[in-house]
Amino acid sequence: MKNIIPVLIVSVIIGCASVKEIPKFSKVIQETYINDELVSKDIMFMNESGQFERQIKYKPADILKKETRFIVDSLGNTLGMTSIDYDNGNIKNEKTKYFSDFEYNDNGKIIKRYQFDKKEEKYLYETYEYDSEGREILKVHYNQKGEITKRTYTEYGDEENIQKVYKPDSTLIQRTVTIFDGEKQISRITTDANGKEQRKNLNIYDGDKIVKTQFYKDSLLYSENVLLYNDEEKILSYQNTTYQPQKTIQTGKNIYEGNKLIKTEIIRNDSVSIISYYEYYD
Repeated sequence: MKNIIPVLIVSVIIGCASVKEIPKFSKVIQETYINDELVSKDIMFMNESGQFERQIKYKPADILKKETRFIVDSLGNTLGMTSIDYDNGNIKNEKTKYFSDFEYNDNGKIIKRYQFDKKEEKYLYETYEYDSEGREILKVHYNQKGEITKRTYTEYGDEENIQKVYKPDSTLIQRTVTIFDGEKQISRITTDANGKEQRKNLNIYDGDKIVKTQFYKDSLLYSENVLLYNDEEKILSYQNTTYQPQKTIQTGKNIYEGNKLIKTEIIRNDSVSIISYYEYYD
């Protein structure tokens, strides 16, 4: 749950790049073109920990549209955000919303996480327990009345981790088994209480790098990602194929200048072209 801000934003603005592709700078400017037309400009500000703390959006690229300020606690977890909408350069609407709160143990591990409703009142929460190595072994979900809705237990082994979810009456809901080969995650399979497969992820490696990931739903291949790397093990290109409910293909390329990702190209179904350029400031 830590570092949720950069994960969320980078997944949106980069697309085919992983979080580690983004160098830690105080400011990043992204300009996005769709079919060669400049449609938006985003300015993202980072704090000293490398987390995105503020984002300003221009749409079209010369009209101030929106500003988002993220609220985090001292351990880097997201508590809420302030959203500011603009009209002709003037503030049209400003709203601050809190959606989470956390309690920690002496080791900085989350032991309770609250969720807020629309009135910003705590209405759901989860508690966490850890083993001697700091790994989560129990997560308990509560409703707004303080009643347990489910429990999630996790067991760790050398080659597999097993996660089981139970109802309050200890009836099994689902079971997830994650298989490892050393540090490599090979597969993750989730089944229901009767053992029927619900979801399955398979990773294929070339050395230590994942070159293909397949996603299954109800035993049917749903989508797959194919990755190509450069000599510095940065992602050069990818192809995502979705098979359900209909086949769609999205391809992407990354262009670097030294350690900096400066351009991404995304093509959807051979028709829509999305190109983004990035500038970095210390």
